[in-house]
Amino acid sequence: MEFSRKWNLPVHHFLRRHVYFSSLTRFSAPGAMAITFLVSSIAHELVLVCITKKWRGYGFFAMMMQLPIVAIQRSKFVKGRKTFNVSRYSCD
Repeated sequence: MEFSRKWNLPVHHFLRRHVYFSSLTRFSAPGAMAITFLVSSIAHELVLVCITKKWRGYGFFAMMMQLPIVAIQRSKFVKGRKTFNVSRYSCD
């Protein structure tokens, strides 16, 4: 979640202000987040289409796959842990 917020702050602020908060008037927070990811995915895919002159859909698919990752990060199994995949035994 942190990477997707910080890698492109102007886009994050625009989408948060104009898409997410506007969506909250009609949808729940998870629904507004899904709509925001959808709009962001479409916009980024359009930029890639304009640059490469080809539509592949990889960027759209990859961005939409962040939704399940966010859900996992917010689950009780991961939330609050510094690292998730830590072994009890060191390999010293």
